[in-house]
Amino acid sequence: HHGMVVVSWVNGEGSMIWLHKDPESGEYGLRTFEVTDPDTGTRHDYTRKRGVRATFMELPEGAPDWAADRPTLWNAVHAKETRKNSRLSCEIRVALPAELDAEAQARLVRTWARDHLAAAGIVADIAIHEPSREGDDRNTHAHIMTTLRRFDGATVDGWAKGAARDLNDKAFLENLRASWEAAQN
Repeated sequence: HHGMVVVSWVNGEGSMIWLHKDPESGEYGLRTFEVTDPDTGTRHDYTRKRGVRATFMELPEGAPDWAADRPTLWNAVHAKETRKNSRLSCEIRVALPAELDAEAQARLVRTWARDHLAAAGIVADIAIHEPSREGDDRNTHAHIMTTLRRFDGATVDGWAKGAARDLNDKAFLENLRASWEAAQN
């Protein structure tokens, strides 16, 4: 399977927790770190999440050093996207081939994210999940959270002035789907 969900503010309000919630299952895609919501001061601890096999990030060339720290990155996204209709991130879910071992699955998703997301100038924050205990034991999958704004080293905060609107382009999205299909087959 392959799916994509854009995460945005709800009724002009939001918190860091919305960056991680899977709207279909109510599960949280990236739960292997602690983060404090800068607006409420609420601390969210995802370090004890079961079923997460691996997490890693692929950063675009020229990304600031702070972007490699997951809580700092997502707090910076939260702080930057202040309009009530801002789009905060995109979550891409991909199934990983059951025929591959864990190392090959990680290499596959990491290479694809580097070649198609980081190369497009956005961060890919990846969590590989084991199949659920009650589900199909071949359903290893990855949640890939992406930023929707590129970096610009000439700005004070490191972010480009506007959102990367070309990421909404139908051709770009179709290319992502086709490139994943080709990579995993």
